[in-house]
Amino acid sequence: MMKDNESSTGEMNLKKLLYDIACRPLCRFYKEGQEDDPEETECGAWEILSKHIIDGSLTVDELRKFSESSKDEVDMTGEKKPPFDTLDQSLINKICKPLCEFYAEGQEHWEKDYQCGAYKLIKTLITSEKLRLEDLKIKKDD
Repeated sequence: MMKDNESSTGEMNLKKLLYDIACRPLCRFYKEGQEDDPEETECGAWEILSKHIIDGSLTVDELRKFSESSKDEVDMTGEKKPPFDTLDQSLINKICKPLCEFYAEGQEHWEKDYQCGAYKLIKTLITSEKLRLEDLKIKKDD
């Protein structure tokens, strides 16, 4: 049986891992030290990645691999608007609007780069067929 401090340590390691794999390298919104205030950084997409790691449907090695492949497409300046397609609209409707407190209605149309690092990583996982949109762990009890 896991003790409270072991559970807490595991949770902290998972958070650090996600910051290292999704936020720091892929998210132009990330600012060093933000992980000290989770309410300022943990978006809906971040929560979904956490659930998939916890349940074993994604491994750390897989996330690292897909994070590396996502880096080539990342514009950390936010100057280059990424293409917007039906997958983006589905992700926004399924993840950003209901789960992300940072999402502002319509920002995908007026902001040059609205995609956070966890969003980019989820999109890469779906386009690479590692995850399917319908299998994303969205609900609290998923």
